[in-house]
Amino acid sequence: MTIRLSCPECLTTFLTTDERLGQIVSCPKCGSSARMPATMEEVARLASGPKRRREDPPASPAVVDPVEDDHPDDRRRRRLRRLVPFVLGALAGLGVATLVLLPLLRRPEPTEAEAPRPMDPVERTARAFLDALVSRDIERIELLSTLTDPPAIASFDDAQRDPEGDETIRGSFAPIAALHRTIAESYTYDPAIGRFQNANPLGVAAEFLDEADRARQENEQADVYSRIAGGSADEQLDAAIEFAESFARLTQALPRRELVPTYEQLVRDAEPPLPPDAQALALRFGEDPDTWDDLLGRPFFTIEADGPFVLEEAEVVATVEDTLAAAGSPARRLRLRLLRFRLDAIDTGWKVVAARREDVGPSGPEPSPGAFESPGQTPSP
Repeated sequence: MTIRLSCPECLTTFLTTDERLGQIVSCPKCGSSARMPATMEEVARLASGPKRRREDPPASPAVVDPVEDDHPDDRRRRRLRRLVPFVLGALAGLGVATLVLLPLLRRPEPTEAEAPRPMDPVERTARAFLDALVSRDIERIELLSTLTDPPAIASFDDAQRDPEGDETIRGSFAPIAALHRTIAESYTYDPAIGRFQNANPLGVAAEFLDEADRARQENEQADVYSRIAGGSADEQLDAAIEFAESFARLTQALPRRELVPTYEQLVRDAEPPLPPDAQALALRFGEDPDTWDDLLGRPFFTIEADGPFVLEEAEVVATVEDTLAAAGSPARRLRLRLLRFRLDAIDTGWKVVAARREDVGPSGPEPSPGAFESPGQTPSP
């Protein structure tokens, strides 16, 4: 048990235990010594007696009050009371943190559709071209396209690549280069007519004259001319039919394909035939040689490289507003076709090679590819 004592000299109160009963104890403040009561009864008697005043003579240490040892439940309650402020503070902090973090925890994670999509190089070129159309930047339009008559638009929106328009052709350019060398030996290109001219036209003409003379001799041997001139009606009819057949055979031998063939004709008549991938590339040029010459900056058939090539085609669809569209007119769709060709050191980059409207606008029927009729202009009655 703990006993509270009062020093007889300085009246300082200090604690000791019942184990010191009958022993001399010292004041922790002034150091004076005094003997403790011998029994707990004497301790109780001194505690219940009158309190000593400072002017009273010193005596044995006055017992102020015997202090009972704390019960375990009392200590637990006091400990819990000391923990209450800390618990309340922790709960308040947790509530504030919950209010701050709960909206973040409830926010849904971004899905793939919401995540930013990297800009496709085809779409990037198409958007740059459309921006140039809107700003009427002629220099940039010529840099990004091969169009000689680009459409006039005031704005655009929602330019996206159409996967169905993608096409890629890969192969070796060596067979095409060999065909070009063969063509160069026998033909020269005339850009005025867009055809090749035979380097030896007299030889081709002589062969045709030989065919014509052979047909004449066959008609004379069959007595075609005399039967037409003086035979019966049936003989004249039969002779006329025979003459027409010989004339038809002669026209088939007309050497137009040998005198002034197109590039496409030379590709299809190539011996040996070109591989499918090389022929597909060559025919692409034959369909639109002017676009390819502008794209490459040189005639296609002057390329002498023999490495692997890659031809990529793609389409982008955009919603546009025409420059001269009337107020309130609906937006129209514009389809752009882009092309990229790579061969050894040649890389044209993506360029717009065609543009056409897909729908019928307020100005009337859809214009033909390459022709961009201004909206609002209707045919005169």
